[in-house]
Formats: sequence, structure tokens, C-alpha cells
Amino acid sequence: MKLFPLKILNAMMLSTCSGVLSLGLVSCSDVLTSLDQIDNPYRYKAIFRVKDKQIPVNFILQPEQLNAYGLRLRIIDGPILNQLEHPRITHDTLYVPLDLHQTRSLKALMTTEHLKGELLTADADKQVLITPFTAYRSNKPRFDLPESYTDISATGTWTIQTALVDSTAYYVPLLSTTEKIYLYQTAASLIGSHTRDLGYDGVMTSDGFVLSSFTKARPILVEATYTDQNTITGSITTDSETYSFTGKRNSQLKKASDTSKSVFNLLRGLFGAYQEHK
Repeated sequence: MKLFPLKILNAMMLSTCSGVLSLGLVSCSDVLTSLDQIDNPYRYKAIFRVKDKQIPVNFILQPEQLNAYGLRLRIIDGPILNQLEHPRITHDTLYVPLDLHQTRSLKALMTTEHLKGELLTADADKQVLITPFTAYRSNKPRFDLPESYTDISATGTWTIQTALVDSTAYYVPLLSTTEKIYLYQTAASLIGSHTRDLGYDGVMTSDGFVLSSFTKARPILVEATYTDQNTITGSITTDSETYSFTGKRNSQLKKASDTSKSVFNLLRGLFGAYQEHK
């Protein structure tokens, strides 16, 4: 009996998926998975108001006995989760430091079901940017799911070119002129990750898509419109900046059905090659 050539096995695996074969399973990096815990009873939906925009985000504020103040805040943006261990409640006021130096913080009046407060951002000169928000307990998606949406898939790797339109002068801009984002679409839902460790959650629209994030302790809204199958234009709004952008798709990542088909073809090819060499 001939030995099955290892180089053939390696070539077949690399051509099918960037992963490892173990007990018949292939692990692919194309699929992004949302970490949202939509059924968690401590899950909130927050709306930040920036100029004329409403930016929705989700977080979980839950008891944690091991923490100093007995609370934990988990901010979930698609595949990215940030966990904060120092939120505290004094009387009816919630205070959450969002960074080590407490230059960004949330402060809100709290009832059983609702929060109403502000995101406070201070610079080195103690100037403070105030962004109002409200939040309520919710098990609904961040954005309402549309009944109809464009048939152009957003799944893929995108490079976007940004231009700063407006900025609060004493803040360092969040984005550079060239950025890369990875998107994964499932029906009308969309999640994304960013080379700056930003996570996104969003939905498709009639002519594009919309995403939001709070990963960097600031609300971010991305509004995109297709100009063709692989090109988008749009705007990015944060608490302190507004950008315009254009984007090009670099690659079409595999959908879940494509990945399943690749696994089947890989196993069939391995069996055929084994038959030829036994």
C-alpha cells in the first residue's frame, strides 16, 4: 500500500480553506460570529444623540459579586466584546469610567428599566464634550430588521478612503485616511470587524447598509450606499467627528453555504486521492 502524500493533503487543504482538518471539521476564518446575548435579562439598548443622528448600541449591565462595586458592564459590538469591571451606582446614579484615566465616562440617572444620561469626554485642557443618551432593557436587535433590502451582499473585505468633514478640534481623529473593514451578512443582519479592533453590528438597507459601534468608548455610525456591486460611498459619524468615505471591496468572503460546500469538496477530494494512492 502506498503512503498518502502529505504535500497533496496540504495543497488540497490550503486551496479549499485557511484552516485545519480535525475529525472531519474545517475551521475557516471567513465567518464572523456575533457575541450579542439578546436574551440576557440585563441587556440594554442605548440611543446616543449626535447632532441630527441617533446611534444605537447594546450593552449588558449585570451583577458581579467579585467586583468592587458588585457590577460589570459588557459592551458588545458584533464579534467584539469589551468588559468593564468598575461601574457603580450611588443612590439612583450610575457612573461608568470607560478608560484608565477616566477621560471618558458614562453618567446616568437610573430607574428599574431605564437610564437617562450623558457620555462625558474630557481632553487635557479639561474641556468636556457631552453626548446625551437614553437606554432601556431590551431583547430586540440594535437596528429594526427591514422587510426588504438590497440584493447586493455586503460580505467581504473592504478598503475605505476617509475624508474628515468636521471635528471637535481638541480631539485626535479616530480614523486615518485609509481603513480596512471585514463584513459578514446573514439575511438582513450584518456584523463587522475593523483593523483597529472595532466591532460593528448593523442591518442592510434598500440601497446599502448601516452599522454602529461603541467599542472605542464612543458612539460610531456608518451609513453606506452602493454605487455598484463592489463600491460604496457614505458617511461616518462619531461623538466628535464626521467623515465622508468611499469604499472598494477587496475580496468576497465565503458565505456559510459556500463554506459547507468547500468542506464537502475537500473530504470528497481527500477520499478520491486516497483511493488513487492506496
